[in-house]
Amino acid sequence: MAGCEGEVQTPEDVPPSPPVATDTPDGDSTATPTGGARQVSERTDLFIFEYSYPQAAGEVDGLASWLDTRLAAEREALAAEATRERREARDNGFPFNTYSSSTSWEVVADLPDWLSLSADLSSYQGGAHPNYGFDTIVWDKERGVALNPIAFFTSREALDAALGEQLCEALNAERERRRGAPVEEGSADEFEQCVAPDETNVLLGSTDGALFNRIGIQIAPYVAGPYAEGSYEFTFPVTPELLEVVREELRGAFAVRN
Repeated sequence: MAGCEGEVQTPEDVPPSPPVATDTPDGDSTATPTGGARQVSERTDLFIFEYSYPQAAGEVDGLASWLDTRLAAEREALAAEATRERREARDNGFPFNTYSSSTSWEVVADLPDWLSLSADLSSYQGGAHPNYGFDTIVWDKERGVALNPIAFFTSREALDAALGEQLCEALNAERERRRGAPVEEGSADEFEQCVAPDETNVLLGSTDGALFNRIGIQIAPYVAGPYAEGSYEFTFPVTPELLEVVREELRGAFAVRN
């Protein structure tokens, strides 16, 4: 994710923007901008590439360029990896399965000064099954920069202290529902441990379109359970305890939800 000036972000919170793609294999592709929205779909003998973002994102100054830079970098990386793997497969007498990458950005909350986005990600790189996960940013409309939602809080540890216990209780309740048995207290099983908020995809949401008043949590496969168990998703209201760990200079963008 793109960095910005000031104290809001740190390098570990928001990685630098990726480079723009240059030379890539030819193939059939479509790019259909519609009032700021964009949808790209490309299929070659090496890969299938899909990438999209909504109108609300494309119409924000600077954000479309940021998303297009991500698009170019993801396509370039996919093409390079697929090319390399097909060459190795041929050299070793193995079949090559077409690679794929899909990124779909959606609006979580559109506030006067902020646009919160989430992305569903999926990819296939020749393994037993495709993988999927999530991404998220919050776009600062005034400064034209992307923030990681974690950067809104005083620290990762502070966010865990304010939300971690509630998240763990909700996660274990859902694990029990899916597995048909409660999580064993004191278990050493990696898929029965609590998951800290910074190990998840954190979303900043709003019910009124004015202020952030809820926190979304998305947990990808292999983080809280095996692949077959799927992902986990939860929503929590912003409480006074959570508001206390929001950075003071950003606290005006939040409200407690009763």
